[in-house]
Amino acid sequence: MVNYLTGTSQDAYQAFVNYTEGIYIGYRYYETRWVDNQTGQIDEEAYGEAVQYPFGYGLSYTTFNQSIQGFNVDNATISVDVEVENTGNVSGKDVVQIYYTPPYYSGGIEKSHVVLAGFAKTKVLAPGESEIVNIEFSVEDMASYDYVDNQCYVLDKGTYEIKLMENAHVLLDSREYIVDDTIVFDSENKRESDDTAAVNQFDDVTYGGDISYVSRADWEGTLPTERTEDKDASQELIDALNNLEVVDNPEDEDIMLKDNGLEFSDMTGAEYDDPRWEKLLEQITPEEMAELVGMGGYITVEIPSINKPRTSESEGPAGVSGFMNDIQGVQYCSAVVVASTWNTELANRMGVTIAQKEKVYGFDGAMAPAMNIHRTPFSGRNFEYYSEDPFISGKMGANVIQGYRSEGVNTFVKHFALNDQESNRCGLCVWANEQSMREIYFKPFEMAVKEGGTLAMMSSTNRIGSTYAGNSYALLTTILRDEWGFRGTVVTDMARNYYQVPDQEIRAGNDLMLAPTGMIPDERSTETNTGKQALRRATHNILYTLANSCAMDMADRQNTKTWLFVLGIADIIILAAATTGLYKLTHRSGKKTLNIEK
Repeated sequence: MVNYLTGTSQDAYQAFVNYTEGIYIGYRYYETRWVDNQTGQIDEEAYGEAVQYPFGYGLSYTTFNQSIQGFNVDNATISVDVEVENTGNVSGKDVVQIYYTPPYYSGGIEKSHVVLAGFAKTKVLAPGESEIVNIEFSVEDMASYDYVDNQCYVLDKGTYEIKLMENAHVLLDSREYIVDDTIVFDSENKRESDDTAAVNQFDDVTYGGDISYVSRADWEGTLPTERTEDKDASQELIDALNNLEVVDNPEDEDIMLKDNGLEFSDMTGAEYDDPRWEKLLEQITPEEMAELVGMGGYITVEIPSINKPRTSESEGPAGVSGFMNDIQGVQYCSAVVVASTWNTELANRMGVTIAQKEKVYGFDGAMAPAMNIHRTPFSGRNFEYYSEDPFISGKMGANVIQGYRSEGVNTFVKHFALNDQESNRCGLCVWANEQSMREIYFKPFEMAVKEGGTLAMMSSTNRIGSTYAGNSYALLTTILRDEWGFRGTVVTDMARNYYQVPDQEIRAGNDLMLAPTGMIPDERSTETNTGKQALRRATHNILYTLANSCAMDMADRQNTKTWLFVLGIADIIILAAATTGLYKLTHRSGKKTLNIEK
């Protein structure tokens, strides 16, 4: 539900929304709401009055039997072998769904009663045929984010029930995994999947909205009973919303400019830390870098000093489309339908197929896939997003990305982050606690980086608290790059709002402006040491992304088309000259020609 802050200076009002539910969205709410915290028993009558079709529910023309045949923990990885047998009369596929139930301590870290940990789809099984399906996931993936006390991920001691389920509610089989002592993943003990430890970055957002968050320890006392009221903005908040100033570091040094004789094509396939990048970047002037960064409306511009060609990107995410032209390729199923298949192989094949079509049109990148969350059923853009569940969203998106990447096409994964509604999304202030951010809303993007291997990301137009997402250093540098290990380009969503200041954005880690008419950094970047360093980082990120894509192949194809065009024009000129010469020759010799009337 959108509310408004009055008293802001840029507009008559400023929209905001409070994620008061914390982690309890979708099935995480419904599967936890009627659980007795002491006994773990579920009030099935109350549950049945609210839920008709649990998350993960599905039908088939046949029937199946599933059971756990193997359970093993090795090197902090949980491995579950599930036998699936077709017990019906026709062939079909089934989905294996593994959830876990963590130990919950009243007043401690909030936890859903069940959380999806892994899934897989069987092959086509004939009647009477069976298959062993293996599902693996890391023990650390069961850790919950404690934003209050430890301010990092924590794996509480206790018994974790690993559940084979027909859906998020119906249990088929289970095993237990016991954690003897609480494990704290702080700066001295980061998670294996992180480059640096995940620690609190958004206390201003968690507490800045003056929100009381829902707790399963006290449903009646914490669940909202009425709509959030509009508020008068404090002067401090108004100042934060209207802060368009850039901050420079007086210790930053100037950049060096030098002709080292390199060209962009020399960097094809180069690693991010290849020492040749520094030499290539020394050839690019601040003015060239500013134009590259600022003219990013589905293109990147030519850079003459390194012989970099112009490149083009398309819209997305369900197929090829050109936002700035009439290109319309075949459109595939919406993300909701893709996720509903629970078939990662199909998702990968869809990515491959779309990427192949992208290349036919000369595109080396696409603004896809979209990986925000179905926070409510009412978002006008839910069709672009996979699910209410972050894990299946991340899994499907990662496989789509891998499909694109196998063809050399970049994926600008969007909209990072907390862009979970369409109405009033530009400039919307989103207040949420850091647990819900990391476990729900950031999770699909984290999987896009760690599993999908994306080299590009799109920031969102909303604010995280009072800070515009495209200007959030905590989001785009500390979490995305430092924690998750992302290397590549961050592009803005459509750049058309007063609060989107490229000189601020490049300092935060946003590299490219999605601005068809241009939004070029000014002298605050081209004439200051901090600005030049930020431009160079952004330029490095953009060029690295392109160098590890099909961009040069697409440029060569476009050049080929240009030469074909020139050749065609030359043929016309030669034909016209020959025709003129023939006419003059026949006219001079007195020969008659037939006048053929049309």
